[in-house]
Amino acid sequence: MEKSRLVRLYASNVLKPESITAVGEDLGKLSFASANQLADENLGLGDSTWAALSEMEEEFDTKPFYQAVLDFYVASWNKMLKKFPFGDTILKDLGIINPDMVCTSNFTTIQTLAKRFPQLELAESASIDALRGEFMDFKLSPTEHPTVEMYKSATGDDKPRPGRFWYEVGQRRSHFTCIYCHIIQGETAVYYLIN
Repeated sequence: MEKSRLVRLYASNVLKPESITAVGEDLGKLSFASANQLADENLGLGDSTWAALSEMEEEFDTKPFYQAVLDFYVASWNKMLKKFPFGDTILKDLGIINPDMVCTSNFTTIQTLAKRFPQLELAESASIDALRGEFMDFKLSPTEHPTVEMYKSATGDDKPRPGRFWYEVGQRRSHFTCIYCHIIQGETAVYYLIN
């Protein structure tokens, strides 16, 4: 995931690689304790900063500068912890917009997303019941779905276009009130905004 990659790269400016890889995917557990930090001469400061420091090292004590750099990284990391959705399953849950995965999805994922996006007005009990019925109807009728070729890009590449697939589902299933299509279309928009 792109977010995890960026966080790892950011942390690599201050932390030893082994302390980053030790936490695996749970990046919220990264520790900036001194035992995990790089030596001052290995900090990710950029070439121009290193060049300026090498010119000043004999005249000035650089220890306060290195400490300020570490303090900055720790403060910015703490801010990231509050802002980044570590452990959030939204991107994984949005995998249901992939037409190849929708028939293997569980209703709990749909229900979670319906509750997560109240603007879709699907979290009420009656709507959830209707949504469950449509989900099961959709899942149990795969022969009524558009074919893979139908939702591939018009440019000829093999990248599926989920929006086209869901549009076709709505067109083909006139008995389908398409609450499920509605939530998928809303989630598709969210997916594209996130990525």
